[in-house]
Amino acid sequence: MATAPTRSKGRLSKQDWLDHGLNTLASEGFTGLKADRMVKTLGVSRGSFYHHFEDLGAFHQSVLERWLEVTVVAVVSDLEAQKFDDPVAQLVALIEIASQGMGSELERAIRAWGFSDPEVRDTIAVVDEQRIAYVAHLLEQAGLTSQEARGRALSIYMSSVGYAYLGERLSDADRRDALAEISSYAKS
Repeated sequence: MATAPTRSKGRLSKQDWLDHGLNTLASEGFTGLKADRMVKTLGVSRGSFYHHFEDLGAFHQSVLERWLEVTVVAVVSDLEAQKFDDPVAQLVALIEIASQGMGSELERAIRAWGFSDPEVRDTIAVVDEQRIAYVAHLLEQAGLTSQEARGRALSIYMSSVGYAYLGERLSDADRRDALAEISSYAKS
């Protein structure tokens, strides 16, 4: 996921701000995405923020674009670079990635933000569709028809999104069983 900002010659890059925004979103929710709050946390001036972003709305839009990049584009790129022999193994690897790290916290925070902001909700819909389409693509490569692949992709994705909400409350054994069950959708 996103990393903590590192200063280059004492300045934060636009990328640093966006990664800090994702980290803040994951840890504090969308109410933490305020310029004053973030500049204080980072110990920089407001000028540093406004050097990269016209206003808070532009920052929010850029954070959403970074979320898309981190959770879809980079993940698919990394998986494709691994050159799996079997699309089902690739899908199981994707499910494992989706269940780890900051992903669940960030997923919950983005979706909560979407309840109060139509633009965020629209971005979530785009991300959801891209993720579902990629899962369906892998399932088609595994031999399912387009219709079967789409239906199974929806089941896998809905289970994965639910896992983001419930996974941390499960015991380790229940979490492993749930991931195994979600992964089995890809195999059957």
